[in-house]
Amino acid sequence: MKQSNIKIIFVCVAICLFSETLVFGQSRELIFSSGFEEGTTVTQIDHKDAEIKGTDTLNTSKGNWETNLEGAPNNCEFKIYYQDGDESMRIAKIVPDPINPKNHVALFKIDKPNVFNGVKGRIQANMYNCKEGFKNLTYSIRLFLPKDLDVLKSYPDAFTWFTLMEFWNDAPWVKPETGFRISVGLHKPGKGVDSLKFAIHGQVYNPETKKQGKVIWEETQNNFDVPTGKWMTLKVNFVEGDEAHGRFQLIAVFDKKEIEIFNIHNWTHHPEKTKPDGLTHHNPFKLYTSGKIINYINSKGKSTHVYWDDYEVWDNSNKQ
Repeated sequence: MKQSNIKIIFVCVAICLFSETLVFGQSRELIFSSGFEEGTTVTQIDHKDAEIKGTDTLNTSKGNWETNLEGAPNNCEFKIYYQDGDESMRIAKIVPDPINPKNHVALFKIDKPNVFNGVKGRIQANMYNCKEGFKNLTYSIRLFLPKDLDVLKSYPDAFTWFTLMEFWNDAPWVKPETGFRISVGLHKPGKGVDSLKFAIHGQVYNPETKKQGKVIWEETQNNFDVPTGKWMTLKVNFVEGDEAHGRFQLIAVFDKKEIEIFNIHNWTHHPEKTKPDGLTHHNPFKLYTSGKIINYINSKGKSTHVYWDDYEVWDNSNKQ
């Protein structure tokens, strides 16, 4: 092989180690990567919070939860948030992979509804109080839905509340007048036996009622049955913008195939916000659903839980 070719290949390998071209057509530098391996710990703080600390020993150059994830350029605060309850009701912890025990993953498990005396259950990753809002956010994470959740296919009614990720632009507890959220989760569209689907909606907050308000847009991906018992990778791209320039894209990688779940071109901030200043609060992965859903799963002798792995975040060249 010619020496010039060797140099070209070497340069390409060096670049590829620190960047990735995503399905969104953007080449970005990888700034954080953790597979929840040795060196990473989850510590329970109190009845509301837990924290993930340490450095993933398999991702040492990019795997520190404080320096690489919370530090520059993100400048955010990362925490696991329960809202309420104790470890007998809900827990986030690192456990062996249900498929490959040599691999370590994050488990979110709700045994009893832990919020508002059984009204709902919550475990979520908070990426909050980012000093500079994301104009464009790109990350990926692997998701495993256990076979236990197959019982939801026979839930007697349709349901729309089983949230897996959420984006607050703005967070209503910070700026209620321009509160807006994008929610992504599992839906069961019909009564009786039906498959599970991914669904998404963009919704404003109503500061007068202090509740979520009008749904601005929504979509259900009816052409993809969400699998259980297998891993899939979810790739996310959020672009702040109005009805013409806002974008939210979700890609699922399943059985070595990339499947476009959503490609939304619509508001990604409150329509009445004249000077959007970026996404400062989001939940990159979460488990949030009603007490009725949790109790139904329990009644079938099953458990409300999901697994997460390989959380990766890319630098945003458009962040100002």
